[in-house]
Amino acid sequence: MRRRVTLEVLVVLLAATLGVVGSVLTGLAPFLRLGLCLPLILFTPGYALVRAAAPRAPLSLLARFVMGLGTSMAIAALSGLFLNAFPAGMTSATWTAFLFAITVVCCVILVLRSWRRNAATLAPERPPVVRTPLRGRRLSVTILLFAVSLSILIVAFGVATQAFYGQPRPGFAQLWILPGSDPSSVALGVRNDEGRPIEGTVTLTRDGQVEAQWPSISLNDGDVWQAAVEVPDFLQGDEPLQATLTLADSPDTVYRYVTLWPSTSRIAGS
Repeated sequence: MRRRVTLEVLVVLLAATLGVVGSVLTGLAPFLRLGLCLPLILFTPGYALVRAAAPRAPLSLLARFVMGLGTSMAIAALSGLFLNAFPAGMTSATWTAFLFAITVVCCVILVLRSWRRNAATLAPERPPVVRTPLRGRRLSVTILLFAVSLSILIVAFGVATQAFYGQPRPGFAQLWILPGSDPSSVALGVRNDEGRPIEGTVTLTRDGQVEAQWPSISLNDGDVWQAAVEVPDFLQGDEPLQATLTLADSPDTVYRYVTLWPSTSRIAGS
């Protein structure tokens, strides 16, 4: 039993180490890195945890694999949320190190528990053991481990969903410029999604000259402002049109700008 557990631990640690190597060696081909890292994400931490928690559980190799797979996915989700709360954040390096640490700790616990069991087995004057049918106990252990794994997965999914919808999303204002309904016009627009009312100035220029300006537009959150401008010689020239948006609370800073070239396939902005 001890030899089998030792071999099992070595295989798990080897797979986890290869995952760390795949994470560190960024020069490898993407498919090769993925193949090396997947066991660390989807198998080794959960398998080691299941074995450390119940080393005497009468589970088949297939059952251990399935339990390890489900538990590893739950651990990966929970570890991501855990790491996100720390200054280092959730990066590939911190995630890899955390999953590898979980695997190593669980493997150490498994080895220690296996040694203690062997020591108890070899102790003198051992009282006789009454053999009981294992079928019912095996089923109970399987159901228990499955319930624990499923609970972890459900909790991880719930926490991840809550964190996704509850994360802060900074507001923004969108500025656009598009060709108008006829060749000599362009259409401009601003949408306010800042989460607050805004006041600003929209200016349309070409070659440094102001073609049109709206010195004061006021938008509540969710409102849209639009305007059309006649620019007769725009398509015949080579100079682009540039629209800028500045906010009243920071009039010297361009908050958004977009550029429309005579060839309408060239649109740029930020």
